[in-house]
Amino acid sequence: MKIMKLLVFGIIISILSISSLADQNLVERKARLNIYTTDNENEFVAQLYAKPVNMKDINGEFRPYEEVTKFYEDNDELVLEWNNKSVKLKIYTIDDNKKFLKSLSQEEKNNLKFKTKIKKERGSYYYTHNLSKSKQPEAVGYDVVTENVDCIKRGFDLICGEQRISFNDAVYLQNLTVNLSDDKVEFSGDDLSYIDPSVDLDIDDISETTGYVKRRHTDNYYYGYYTETGFKVGHDYSGSKYCRGYMNWSLDDINTSWEITDVKLTWNDYKEEGTEDTVKFYKMVQTDLSDWTPSDQQGREDLYDAIGDSTNYYTDSSPDEDEYNVAELGSSAASQMNSDKSNGYGFYIGVKGGEGNEETRVGIDIKDPSYPAYLNLTYVFADLTPPNTTANATSPPNGSGYAFGNATAEYVGITFSCTDNGGPGNASGCDTTYYCTDTNNTCTPDSVYSSQFTIYSHGTTYLRFHSEDIKGNDETVQNKIVIIDRSPNVSSMMVLPLNPTAGDDLFCNYSFSSPGSYNEKDSTYDWKKNGVSQGINSQVIRKENLTIGDNWSCEFTPSNGLANGTKGISPNVTILGTIKNPKIYVGSTLVWNSSGYYSDEEMITGFADEINSEIIDCIPDAEGYCNISITFSSEDSGKLNISEVSTYHRSRRETLNVTSIKLIHSDGTDHIFEIVVENDGDITLDNISWAFDTDDGTMIYSDQNMALQPGEDVFVYLRHNYSLAGDLDVTLNVTSGNISASRTEEVHIGDLMITNFSEIHQNGTLSVFEFYIQNTGSSNLTGINWSLDTGDAVINSNELIDLTANEAAMVYVEYNYTQYGTFTAEASSTDGFYYDSKSITVDALLVDTSDLSLLHNASTHNVFFFKITNKYQAALSDINWTFDTDDGVVISANQLFNLTPDEEIFVMLEHNFSSSGSYNVNATAIYDGFEDWSNYTFTIS
Repeated sequence: MKIMKLLVFGIIISILSISSLADQNLVERKARLNIYTTDNENEFVAQLYAKPVNMKDINGEFRPYEEVTKFYEDNDELVLEWNNKSVKLKIYTIDDNKKFLKSLSQEEKNNLKFKTKIKKERGSYYYTHNLSKSKQPEAVGYDVVTENVDCIKRGFDLICGEQRISFNDAVYLQNLTVNLSDDKVEFSGDDLSYIDPSVDLDIDDISETTGYVKRRHTDNYYYGYYTETGFKVGHDYSGSKYCRGYMNWSLDDINTSWEITDVKLTWNDYKEEGTEDTVKFYKMVQTDLSDWTPSDQQGREDLYDAIGDSTNYYTDSSPDEDEYNVAELGSSAASQMNSDKSNGYGFYIGVKGGEGNEETRVGIDIKDPSYPAYLNLTYVFADLTPPNTTANATSPPNGSGYAFGNATAEYVGITFSCTDNGGPGNASGCDTTYYCTDTNNTCTPDSVYSSQFTIYSHGTTYLRFHSEDIKGNDETVQNKIVIIDRSPNVSSMMVLPLNPTAGDDLFCNYSFSSPGSYNEKDSTYDWKKNGVSQGINSQVIRKENLTIGDNWSCEFTPSNGLANGTKGISPNVTILGTIKNPKIYVGSTLVWNSSGYYSDEEMITGFADEINSEIIDCIPDAEGYCNISITFSSEDSGKLNISEVSTYHRSRRETLNVTSIKLIHSDGTDHIFEIVVENDGDITLDNISWAFDTDDGTMIYSDQNMALQPGEDVFVYLRHNYSLAGDLDVTLNVTSGNISASRTEEVHIGDLMITNFSEIHQNGTLSVFEFYIQNTGSSNLTGINWSLDTGDAVINSNELIDLTANEAAMVYVEYNYTQYGTFTAEASSTDGFYYDSKSITVDALLVDTSDLSLLHNASTHNVFFFKITNKYQAALSDINWTFDTDDGVVISANQLFNLTPDEEIFVMLEHNFSSSGSYNVNATAIYDGFEDWSNYTFTIS
């Protein structure tokens, strides 16, 4: 009785040989599948393997084996790492005793000539040990040290979790003895000069067998599967054995939307014997998966006969041995696979060889990691998806982006872009885009889009569009809204002056704005007297048209020459009575007069000579006083307000002033002072001398006298080396005859100084301070502390500072004041012996006055603008403002107002100046005693 041995086999997948598909064409890698692009942009090739070539990473995702796994040499030890696991192979040699390679002396290593080379392949690593044959040890081995994984012995493999370290070549090809256990591997033999192990993914899995061998010996049928390199097909004449087999692939990774157009099988013929080496590949279809594992004799016969009974996909009459052969399975196999991928079956190929009377055998390689059998599936995607059209707009055309549905004052340029997502790499492509425009969103898109077009119409325009692809898939109509609004706006309508008299011209005042910054053009006015239009299209009504008691208002329709805005209407003003042909006399002399009605505000000067003349001619009374009459007259009744009558005279003054004493340099106790002395009187002073008290027992005197003209100043620089440290008061006394002045300043003497103390940023109550702490001495200072008294709170340093000689540290502190007003902030530092401090004045703002400007100028008649902003983090109420005209008139708000945080109010006012000249006007915002102001200087010619 003959016994057939059936051996279980596994598949080791390692590096792949891809001749026609380059790595740069790779678009996706899965456990059993690589997808490549081809020269046809709508076509892909899927390279399908029976076993995985990728490895799961720590996140449970399949990644290329070489991305997850690292295998490297570390100090004469081999380290295998993946995810959170590692295996370390600690290399040693054995002669008389065991020595680890990394402990060998350099001379021993040189004599041994031990060298390891690691080669990285796709899905595996190969490494070799080379050493001197003449001086080889008795044995070479590893101690196996693991982390988060266990290794077990399986044949001549070491299986460590997902990884396999194979020593089969050492046994079968190099005739070495391998002593293998779970934690040790040793090689011994006649020639240890070359040892070639390998590392790859452990994928031996009987449940996913790649191929089976079916044998018929005389009348008996056998069933089994091989664990060797593959299976044989054909006729073994000496034993009257006929062999057939099949190969199968899981289609779990095949997308059901793929349209497979061609199938190729790449296989390796590892053994040929006899004269007949033809191999044929057949279609095999079984709906019951249990049919592939027959349990009785009849089942074996049926399965054997099924191989070769169906369609012959391909016949190879002369396959090449030990290299890849390609079986063109063609469209018939593609059709079968399109069915199999949908019904969930695997894909099976029956294989048979020549079965004549000669001994003929062909070997199908299914295990060699260098030559795994795989399928090349060519496929495309069916395009069943409509394209998508994107509308883009710019305003003005080719300018900045325009958001549909928003208003713009410019023309809008429209472009379309079409994207066809019919399938990855297989979209048929966009064909035509259609569009139309109307004002009610009902038009049918029938205009063919070719390039950018422009929408010009003022108002709302609807844009409707859709696209078709080459396969005729039609997109649902989309729509967008374009709004072009060029209408200008008017605000702050008022008639100026607010309380006019019969002597004033009326001015229609307003603020004009236009989208797109178009200038005002073709605006119209309509003046109404007592509610009736006067048909006057002018911004100004001359005072000749006014009558006391009439009510006037102005209506204004803004225009920018392109579109009209909404009409603005001012409040009514009532014409008040006023004086006519006013005159001013000093005594009997006319010193000023004006013709016609008069309602201006004017500073009247220039009659000093007339007053002096009256003084000269006057006869004093018993007490020595003279009465000088100033007479005001008018030819019509009205109210004349005289805000101020004043005279002034100049007297000659003799005075000195010490403007400042500054410490401009210090180095330890060595200090240099800058002192400024000014003659701020009206008379030249001669013989000016000074004396400087250093407050440490030393007086420094000037060595020559000085002379200063009125308004002239002189800078004095002096140097003193102090004999002590601390806070001292220095004093400068300056004299010229009976005139004297003095100034005292506090200075700090020592190696530690505060410099550059300033407020570098301020916004409302938020202030940012900067100051330097400087070691001005020649030795190091340690343990320096600092503090900042903001005037509202004290902030201390959170760590001490050390400074070398002449080194400085910069300190920045941000503080948000809880109160408002003016505060004195003081920065100080000390190391326990030296101390210094500096102070500055800061404001915590509540209200901010800004943008003071001149809006309108017509000789002495001027209109001003300024803005008041709440800079506090809470709402403010009862805010007031004043406006100093620098013309003897101060204008105040006629009512208090409130502002929320960051809210602004805009103020416009007018004033008729009394004469030409240069004026410095001042706008001041006032809240609870806190003030902020802004100045503006201009000239009336």
